[in-house]
Amino acid sequence: MKDQVMQCFWDEFERFHDLGVKQIEACPEDLWLAKRGGRPVWQQFLHLYACAEMYARPEADGSFGFSEYSREVIMLDKPADPMSRRDMLAHAAKVKDLARAFMQGLDAGRLTESHPGLSATFAKPRTLQHALMGLVRHANYHLGIIDGVFRDSGLPGVY
Repeated sequence: MKDQVMQCFWDEFERFHDLGVKQIEACPEDLWLAKRGGRPVWQQFLHLYACAEMYARPEADGSFGFSEYSREVIMLDKPADPMSRRDMLAHAAKVKDLARAFMQGLDAGRLTESHPGLSATFAKPRTLQHALMGLVRHANYHLGIIDGVFRDSGLPGVY
């Protein structure tokens, strides 16, 4: 990525993505399945990566990744059978590739262009800049929650 603005967004996304991978790898199985902060830990990762996929896909089809899970499960409104850490790591890698492809095609001059997918999801105009901010902000928020869960459980934080 040659554009400095896009490189900044990529650097921040990559940093938070890699922290999430470290958290998944460090999470003991009992904590992976435990309900903490109101939701099972595995489902918080599901939400984080499904939303990252939503931000990185400009299509206006209103869908998330993780097609085997309903929107209610992804949005933390409904419980479900857990995903394995191995499967979560595989999907996280796909999301990283998707985010890279999304950012590769952008430069700072295009950031005010519409993001049809977000515009449809939020039922109001959303731009490519909103998507990039969401990729970083949303991951940061959830990784902080998960790191707090680690610390409350007597584990060292990763963040």
